[in-house]
Amino acid sequence: MGRLRRVLCTFLIVSFLLHPSMNFALASTIKLDAADVEEFLDIVIGERRDEFNIPNVTVSVVSGGEIIFAKGYGYADYENNNLVDPEKTLFRIGSTSKLFTWTAVMQLVEAGKLDLDTDINEYLDFELPDTIEYKRGKSIAEPITIKHLMSHSPGFEDYMTNVFSLYEDSLIPLAQYVREKRPTRVFVPGEVTAYSNYGTALAGYIVEVVSGVPFAQYVEENIYQPLGMEFSTFRQPLPSELADHMSKSYRSVNGEFVEAKFEFVPEPAGSMSSSAIDMAKFMLAYLQKGQYEGVSILKEDTVQKMFTEQFSQHPRLDGMAYGFIKATFNGRDIFHHPGGMMLYDTSFYLIPDEEVGFFISHSGGNYLVNLEIFQEFMNRYFPSEAEEIVAPVPTANMDQRSSEYV
Repeated sequence: MGRLRRVLCTFLIVSFLLHPSMNFALASTIKLDAADVEEFLDIVIGERRDEFNIPNVTVSVVSGGEIIFAKGYGYADYENNNLVDPEKTLFRIGSTSKLFTWTAVMQLVEAGKLDLDTDINEYLDFELPDTIEYKRGKSIAEPITIKHLMSHSPGFEDYMTNVFSLYEDSLIPLAQYVREKRPTRVFVPGEVTAYSNYGTALAGYIVEVVSGVPFAQYVEENIYQPLGMEFSTFRQPLPSELADHMSKSYRSVNGEFVEAKFEFVPEPAGSMSSSAIDMAKFMLAYLQKGQYEGVSILKEDTVQKMFTEQFSQHPRLDGMAYGFIKATFNGRDIFHHPGGMMLYDTSFYLIPDEEVGFFISHSGGNYLVNLEIFQEFMNRYFPSEAEEIVAPVPTANMDQRSSEYV
């Protein structure tokens, strides 16, 4: 065992010294400009495409109020030799769609039509039960609020069986979905973070009820149109004017790219399709205090609130802001949201203090690819500074102390 540990330690040290991202981290800060970003990402994305046989990628980077980089890699349609166009080619962005749901919610909060701390039953046209299951006596629960939905802490026992479908006829209206597919309530609201697709679908339905228009239409009129997002939609199947711009998802099988089917999901939780340029416009709006090219989709104080952490399982851990997931990369606060379909993987990162945003989506790989690419981006342009070293937890009385968490 001792020899094995020595070999492992040696391997880790060598890996640390040789890994390209580590070299970037140790280098001095490099200027974030369009030419360098393109050269750098061409290499990094090219390496990942070769390693994981990724058929198509779209990416955009914004900085200082501008789109400094947007590019497509590979083919949107291999059969017809259609290259990925960062402006017009749509990718399925999965749960990254939720950021648009939360934006819509906050717009209605600004309008005085919603309150973050009010029982959501006040806004629904059906009643959510107020009991906690699997608890002795089925205890009465405190009300679920929109703030709970935005922090993924409403207490639902979410599951994935009713999220994805390959058949259009299995897609039921949102009003029917939130009534018939309701998961059991198993936690007190605000007690734990338990990622909830149903909770976001419920929030989207509240947008629909309160605004008086279908959810997808609300987003089109109040987010897409003001930002000039012409190649984005929540609608399933895609509208005819966008269908020809949809990238096809592929998986490498025995050395060949095999095309997959279009996936159907509950709209507010993850049905959005979009292009890299459109997502860049959305990033810029958030990084510019809710404004893009003179048009406002949110007030400055609302954006600031959404970048404020509201729930964490422990003071030392990053948690949930208002719809955004808070993370720390290289000592910097990042607000992000990944998105995964069966074959598409998307990542969306904002660095408010640096006025930088990074969006990437691809098919045929896995979510770790996007994470690795963004980490290398951070290592190159925002390398780590000295970090606090946390003292190890003493092992004495470990059995006794661990029993406190059972």
